[in-house]
Amino acid sequence: MGWYFPVWLSIAIFLAMSFVIAKQFREKRAGVLALLLWLIYALPFIHLVEYLWFDFSQDTSLKLFILEINPYMFEQRIVELTGMIGAVGGIGVGLGIVLSGKLLVRDIGSILNNNRLQRRTLPFIIWLTWVTVGVILSWLAAPKEAIDTAAYTASESAVQGFGFDSAFLISYVILIYSLCDALLENNVKMKALKKITVYCAISFVVVFLQLMRGDRECLPLIVAVALISVYWMAPNRSSHENHLIFTKLLILCGAIMLVALVVGSVRHSLTDGNTIEVVAHHFSMLFVSGLSSVASLMHGTWSGILLTPFSVAGDYIHELCPLRLGKDYWDFFLSIPPGFAAKALGYARPIDSLHGPAWEMRYGGGGTHATVLPFINFRMIGVFLIQALVAYLLTAYEKVILKKVNMLNLAAIGTIVTVLPLWLWYGEKNIINGFIIWAALGCLYRVSLSLLVGSTINRVEVHNTHGCSTSIKGIT
Repeated sequence: MGWYFPVWLSIAIFLAMSFVIAKQFREKRAGVLALLLWLIYALPFIHLVEYLWFDFSQDTSLKLFILEINPYMFEQRIVELTGMIGAVGGIGVGLGIVLSGKLLVRDIGSILNNNRLQRRTLPFIIWLTWVTVGVILSWLAAPKEAIDTAAYTASESAVQGFGFDSAFLISYVILIYSLCDALLENNVKMKALKKITVYCAISFVVVFLQLMRGDRECLPLIVAVALISVYWMAPNRSSHENHLIFTKLLILCGAIMLVALVVGSVRHSLTDGNTIEVVAHHFSMLFVSGLSSVASLMHGTWSGILLTPFSVAGDYIHELCPLRLGKDYWDFFLSIPPGFAAKALGYARPIDSLHGPAWEMRYGGGGTHATVLPFINFRMIGVFLIQALVAYLLTAYEKVILKKVNMLNLAAIGTIVTVLPLWLWYGEKNIINGFIIWAALGCLYRVSLSLLVGSTINRVEVHNTHGCSTSIKGIT
């Protein structure tokens, strides 16, 4: 109809949805996954706040945007439509979370508690093979040189050019499966050994193969590992204990954001040999600037991602955005074959690292926000319905996890958390890849279990109302 929400109304809607989702979380009708979904979805639109005092008739500069300024940022209708796209999608996210309805209920018997349900886990040698393969794939996918010897973009990975762009994600999902196996291990000594081993392996990947080489894709993996270890696999706790855990997770997320900012700012400038001095300088600059302006700490990958809603909003206003009616989603389906297989068969995928919606954005720094494809394919109704569906499915699935904790469910939700920023900021193909990798490794894990020699005796201790226990043995 040619009418767009004023910027203040879009911001008010974001604040209202934040309140609604926080209320759902406090009432145990939504879990941490819903909070992460909302945080990652909404974070790019934080830069709309500056427009509350921006004078479109006179101002010629935007202080919050650290990326290249483009003409679309100075047109009021484009800015209003950008905020409206985000706000309508935000309403969809809030509605999806609310519609999931049911309370989060933990299955006390299947989570580590007094009554332990024993499960089949991998023998240590086979399990160690999984961990080793995960580390090797991370090593192959990482840049060959650290950022103190070569700028981030100047160093290629060992698999670059082979159509194996998902190697890093495969390695992460393998490590997630290994972690879940360790946490579900019933033998106390073996469990301790597995946990120490897998945490050391993950730390090696995160510090030496990722952060020290300028990559930041590992940061969601840290969140996934923390949530699996202290939230989804944790026994029932009091409200006070839950608040403490949640506070620690928030601190972890804040620390991760700070690391992301520092790594992003120094990964092109450490090659002069003064590594410690440069890192210290950037840390001091962050804190000093933070004292003068909190907004200065709000720059990051999400700043560039906001350029893509600006791009499609501007194209729509200038009648340069034809309605695609689902063509991009069909292209995602046609792009399912992995890159190395497509390359071997001579098949040109419509969407890959060099083709796809991100390359069609008039303005952008790579990737597309989760609202972009729904808008260009189905306009505003698509933005609303698709975000509502995603939020509903993720919130409902987390409730399933807590009711039935097992290897596949834990690995699935860990994979979702690991892929979530890539999905919401870099396109839907990332969640498709994540799901395929999770399913394939799930089948491989079952095959690995079948390598167990002989029968495994599972024991379930059932406590009756008189405090006595009965042991029930089953052969599997």
